[in-house]
Amino acid sequence: MKNIIKFIGKFNTATLAVFTALYIGCLIMLLIAINPKYTYYIEPDYNHNTGYSEIANSFQVIFKRNLEDGKLTENYSVRMAVNSRTSFEDKTDKNYTIVKYQAELLQTDQHEYYFDEVGNANTSWARTTYLGEGHEPSAFFAKLRYIDDNNETKTVTFKEKMFDAPKSLKDYQEGNVIKFGDVQFIYQVVKSVTDGENYISMRMVSTVNDAYHIDLQSWILTEDGDLLPFAGAYGLNNGTWNCTNEKVINELNAKAIVCKAICYYNGEEFEMHYMAIIDSMTSTYSSFENVDAKKVTQASPSDINKVIAIVAISATIACAVAIVVLCVVKVKKNKNSKKLEANGSVK
Repeated sequence: MKNIIKFIGKFNTATLAVFTALYIGCLIMLLIAINPKYTYYIEPDYNHNTGYSEIANSFQVIFKRNLEDGKLTENYSVRMAVNSRTSFEDKTDKNYTIVKYQAELLQTDQHEYYFDEVGNANTSWARTTYLGEGHEPSAFFAKLRYIDDNNETKTVTFKEKMFDAPKSLKDYQEGNVIKFGDVQFIYQVVKSVTDGENYISMRMVSTVNDAYHIDLQSWILTEDGDLLPFAGAYGLNNGTWNCTNEKVINELNAKAIVCKAICYYNGEEFEMHYMAIIDSMTSTYSSFENVDAKKVTQASPSDINKVIAIVAISATIACAVAIVVLCVVKVKKNKNSKKLEANGSVK
């Protein structure tokens, strides 16, 4: 034991720090090895495509809540739709042949839900699936193989991540009309009442016939301040989107419908934040007042997160460099002091 202590004492501080770090790293790897994680989710390496493409895919999810035997239940209506544009200006469907269409949901519990594969169809295709409680989605991925005009097989992929609920509603009093020059995208929400229950309808209308991409998510704001996911639509790209007569049960104590939408058009991006108070809603779109929305922020949340990440990484690198420099300086000082001692003993 004395020999071991004597041997360790020969190392300088920097060397001991390196050995300590290696030892801790080995312990961490050992703990990972003896406590393996058996379920891993590998996200498909797909891009969020928002520009023009001859094939487009939209994804819609509606959260449906009911009271059954005094218990609140939740299930989900999921609609996938494929369409093909003739050209940038003309969105007439070409009806290409689908060789294979594969889609999956990432759930909030980090499990996947795989839909049935589709083949021998055409690109004017849509399907609605109903999922039971426990399958709450957080992202959508799809892969499509089709035959184009040149009889060649092409593959395209799609990715849509659902928006998180806003942490603050201070800027959710803006208008509902997104403008790009003369082009307008109008979001409207109305209600009807049947047997004392509110039924909410909403739509997104565009006045443009060329390519665009809209992602939107709405939430039910309760009197207690909770935000419950309601209707979401991602990859909207063709015509008017409608969500019709979705029941909002009284037990939720709903106060308002809150909506966030991001519109990509002609190389520009616009983020809309809007709140519609249920008690003030009209029953028809014809009597709905349209108000120009303000551009909420120049920097999107993803841009802000990137800046934060860059700053954090830079600070980490700076700290690491500082530690290395201090270690090198200390080693040099030790060497110099030993030389001085040696020279002194020689004299």
